[in-house]
Amino acid sequence: MRFGKQNYSSDKFSVEKAYETVVEDDVFDLNDDAGDDVVRVDAQFDNLFVSVSTDLEAEGSPSSGGNKSADLFVSTSVGDLDLMAAYQNYQAAGSDSVSAWGVGVEYDAGFATFGADYGFMDDTAEVYKLVTAFPIAETTKVALGIKNRDEEAGDDVTGWYANVTYKFPQQKGVSMFAEIGDNDADDTDPGFLVGMQMKF
Repeated sequence: MRFGKQNYSSDKFSVEKAYETVVEDDVFDLNDDAGDDVVRVDAQFDNLFVSVSTDLEAEGSPSSGGNKSADLFVSTSVGDLDLMAAYQNYQAAGSDSVSAWGVGVEYDAGFATFGADYGFMDDTAEVYKLVTAFPIAETTKVALGIKNRDEEAGDDVTGWYANVTYKFPQQKGVSMFAEIGDNDADDTDPGFLVGMQMKF
């Protein structure tokens, strides 16, 4: 069990492989994905992972603004398939609560991995993503993805991205990456980034 400022359990949901988002990562990102006074429990049972969290700031505080959330995330593996599901009940201060859920799958075909997820929020929006990642060398991997957000009271937005990651052979925790992405929303242009990542 962990308590304090941290991500909600639903934040673990996604097959995303982008470094920078071109459309919201998943339907749960349309609400908050973290809080200051969150109680979270993660549990591993053989090949089943379960995470449950709740934000205790139900009555509001200067830091929370009165928002509250209860979240659940579950994942498991069946052969070469990784399956996941998530649920969130979120209430912003002064608003009615809304429910969101999502399901996702990743398949390891050996030569490449393929992933898809879908999320829906009551009377608000639905978001889906498709992604594939594959090595082009022992140290280099490419990822390609497409994302779509369809809002009840807004425009349908579709985005795409492509990135390449190079891991240094002698420093497994150090990598360099480059990415390009775009979406079809009004007044947007393609974006490009390069960077380095170090894991300790």
